[in-house]
Amino acid sequence: GGGGGGGGATGGLQQLLQGAKLKKTSTRVRRIDGSTFIEGTPEGDATHTPPPPPPPPAPGPPPPAPPAPPNVAASARPLPRSTETKAPPPPPPPPPASSGVILGGVSSSGQLPASASSQQSADADSSGKWKAASISTVKWATCSSLSVSSEGGSGVFFVEAEKLSGKVVVVKGSGTVVQELFASNVGKLIGVTTPDMRMTAYTESEWRNLKKHLQRVAKPKDLSKVQKELDRPYLLIMEYLEGEPLGMMSQQQAEQTFHGSKSCISFYGIGRILALDILLNNWDRLPVVWENEGNPNNIMLSTSGDAWAIDQAVTSINPTVFASGMKKYISKVQQFLQSVISSGNSVESMGIVLEHIAMYTGYSLKGTEACEACDCLRHGLLTTLQRAAKLDIIAEKKKLEEMVPASSDWGNVWQSGLKAINIDFLQSVQGLIKEMMDMAERQPSLHLQRLTPVEDLTHIKVVLLQVALGSQTDDDDLVSQVDCCLTKETLATGCAGHLFLLPEGCIRQPGVPSLEKHPVLSRLAFVAAKHNIVGVLGSLYEAAPDGKVYNTCVVVNSDGKQVASYRKRKVLRNIDCGTEECVIDLPLGRIVVLICHDIEHQDILQQALDRKPFLIVNPVCIPPPDHLSKFPAMLTGAWKTSLTTVSRRWERLARENGVSFLRCDVAFQKGSGFGTSLIVTPEVTHHVSSPVQSVLSALVPKEHESFTWPPPHRDRTEWMDSTGNRFQVQYVEDGIAAIARSSECCFVCPLNKQGLVLGWRSGVIGHWSSDEDKCSHRHDLDKPLLDMCLVNEDLLSVVVEGSWSLLSTKDLSVVEQLELNTPGHIISCCHSRSETVDSVRMVVICGDQVCVHEASIAQRRPCLATSVCSVLPVAMGARQIEKCFALSSSELLIWWGESKCSVLRLFNTDKLDSAALINVDGLDSSTVIDVLNWKDSQICFAADGNAYSIELGTTACTATKIWCSGQSISCVAWAVDETTPLVVIACVDDGTVSLLNIETGMSVCEVIRLPQAPVQVACSSSHIFSVTYSKVCVVSFWVNREKQDLSRFLLPKSLD
Repeated sequence: GGGGGGGGATGGLQQLLQGAKLKKTSTRVRRIDGSTFIEGTPEGDATHTPPPPPPPPAPGPPPPAPPAPPNVAASARPLPRSTETKAPPPPPPPPPASSGVILGGVSSSGQLPASASSQQSADADSSGKWKAASISTVKWATCSSLSVSSEGGSGVFFVEAEKLSGKVVVVKGSGTVVQELFASNVGKLIGVTTPDMRMTAYTESEWRNLKKHLQRVAKPKDLSKVQKELDRPYLLIMEYLEGEPLGMMSQQQAEQTFHGSKSCISFYGIGRILALDILLNNWDRLPVVWENEGNPNNIMLSTSGDAWAIDQAVTSINPTVFASGMKKYISKVQQFLQSVISSGNSVESMGIVLEHIAMYTGYSLKGTEACEACDCLRHGLLTTLQRAAKLDIIAEKKKLEEMVPASSDWGNVWQSGLKAINIDFLQSVQGLIKEMMDMAERQPSLHLQRLTPVEDLTHIKVVLLQVALGSQTDDDDLVSQVDCCLTKETLATGCAGHLFLLPEGCIRQPGVPSLEKHPVLSRLAFVAAKHNIVGVLGSLYEAAPDGKVYNTCVVVNSDGKQVASYRKRKVLRNIDCGTEECVIDLPLGRIVVLICHDIEHQDILQQALDRKPFLIVNPVCIPPPDHLSKFPAMLTGAWKTSLTTVSRRWERLARENGVSFLRCDVAFQKGSGFGTSLIVTPEVTHHVSSPVQSVLSALVPKEHESFTWPPPHRDRTEWMDSTGNRFQVQYVEDGIAAIARSSECCFVCPLNKQGLVLGWRSGVIGHWSSDEDKCSHRHDLDKPLLDMCLVNEDLLSVVVEGSWSLLSTKDLSVVEQLELNTPGHIISCCHSRSETVDSVRMVVICGDQVCVHEASIAQRRPCLATSVCSVLPVAMGARQIEKCFALSSSELLIWWGESKCSVLRLFNTDKLDSAALINVDGLDSSTVIDVLNWKDSQICFAADGNAYSIELGTTACTATKIWCSGQSISCVAWAVDETTPLVVIACVDDGTVSLLNIETGMSVCEVIRLPQAPVQVACSSSHIFSVTYSKVCVVSFWVNREKQDLSRFLLPKSLD
């Protein structure tokens, strides 16, 4: 069956395999395990009387669907169904046999998948204390109790592995073992959270021991059911899950899960589960592609908010036999994915999932919460489909073929399950997914990154999680924090990263540094595997067998498997010292682990450098200075001094050895942690945004390549201060960056003395102060922001639909406001140069008219200085205008789209009584990004990565290509001012921010490469401000630890 919930026959397996009907006669029958019973006796009838096999499908209307056997859901809190929750409806009747596709409720074979969760309730008195036991080695002789799933007869049993231990494993007898194993393995490979499971076969001694001891501990009323359901050649041993089925949640439980900081984990996980269902045609869960009401009980939500996929199986459609059903399924998947990718509003495509949740739980999300939830659902779906597109399906099926050779199969059961996994069907679905993902990766608004093998990457994304220390009871919260941070990082940048680092001592529970023996390490490893990322898991206190205590760090690979552990070698407290170094060769490269004080010792550090790693990771826990408890106002200054001191020690070593240093500190709090996390690469130093809980992510190079930069000053006296050329990156505190997550930032105005002002399309303006190092002011407009321009250091010009305002740059208060009496909806607007320094001019295009407004800065009072004039040709139509750019006080560059560009020249601007429209030839591009004035020409930058020089003529204009980057450009800005030819360019494809000399047409250098494509850049004389979807970066240029003006890059190359 499609849901895998124990579909297929139950009971006496040998009769079913032979196709024989049971007869009520006194016949002795042999079970699979060799025991016998007498057919016709009460024991035989109660235990081994299966239903007759289903008849072959006949043409005509199908018979009513029989009740579906329930699915498996290992719930740690089995509760009776609340009156607040709505029971899931039964599957609809099956379609005609010729369809073969699960769209109406049945599979191509006519079998009914499960429709309700089966491991949802057992004995209430024992369920509250149940925990998961390891399924790797279960001692069945010590099992002490067994509880049967209360719903249906799917053969699901909870087994307490040891008396009074409260640790439980799940045993399931199923007729679709092969399909379920395949679905579980595929789910794990593409990042879907599924319970661990393994199979035991009738040829193994464990199979016999399991049956023997489960019958021993079964209650008398359950014995017959246990005997019948275990009479199968292959049984599943599954991980027990602690959580609640989605369909059984009360409204209060749903609100607690879906309303809060961890809700992104739940919705992101549900999106991933939907991706698995689409790939496998597992129809019995979410009613998105399939024409049914779904079964939310096949989604378990853990206490940490994670969404687990349970009871899934592949439901193949044979394209040879059921061609029409195959075509219909492919068409439905294509329509759904196209709506997900092309729709600007995720609620339009993913809102059906929220409706499904509301129908069963009674809790509905609205407004911003609904938008954020659908964004998480969409991103979870798309990022998982990216991985599904690269999955080797044939290899996964081959693994199952090797598990049970045909020669040892019982009655061809295993081989029949393998035949049900149709590779042609799966590859057809996978091919469609690949096509759709290629389309999605070209949509910048979806924030997806192309999946490239780490071996082929030039830069690796690293994520430092600066968390606070808690008590041993807070270790569960640590795991949730890590999962939540990596999920948000994926939502923001399309990739959780390639390596994450936790601080020293973050795991408070001491124990053995082994995934099998330490529950917190095991859960953190699971999170690493879920996000496909290498994890350096901070450190914990290790209790060694010889009685010694070590400070130990554990490293897991992207599959969640432990690859190394390292004991701290230089300790300052009463613990023992390790003796071995830790050098790890991973697919992403060689890394070395040094805990805290180890890196301060020259012999240990030099030994690490001699190993030629590209990364040295350094989890630390730095106590804050004592005086901060008395003088908390000194925190910021002391924190910045500490960051400077640490980076000073590493910057020259990083450049000369081609290595990057990662330092992850504990977040600032009284008694422990100073929040001095940073990343030092050969060219760039990244500082964390604040000393409190933060996330610092960056791209670090795998191989160091020197750039041709201007010559440094003479060497400094101190060896470590002669660092050469270097960029320093500071990330603005989340107080302003969080605004960017709701709407892309489109306007950045740097202030030389006070910081910068950022404006978002959603109508939010934020002011970041360089002195206070945080967002000090915020102004909310009641309408979307159309244009923003810095008039001078004191005034900011802002345009929204229907009004034009001047704001103070100090506190963003409104100085003056003017209502715009425009004849229609504003299509485009821009600020133009005024011929006098005491006024600013703003141009609005609406309908078929151009409106020019002028404000007197001297009086600080906007006033209407001109009238409007109909100047746009009717043939083109003003509504086709995409953008306009001011070239001068009387000239506008209008971008019509489709590689059409014109210059609108206004005569007698006081009255706007005439105009000329001149077409620009030679500009072959999809979109114009920006136009910069340089001397007697205009430099036009296009989205396809080209720069054109436009010479304005009297009757004609020609664009000449002067530079080509080979990358898609997202934004440009003057690097210093309009008197110098230096321009900063941000590229979409690889997130680079680079400097270009437009006078020579030469790229000067790459400033920084960001994990996410910048949406806007701006510059002052000494800073480059780069804004992405989730970050605001402030970049400064240093030579030998002395801050420099960006104009240094204009020095003649002969001086290098």
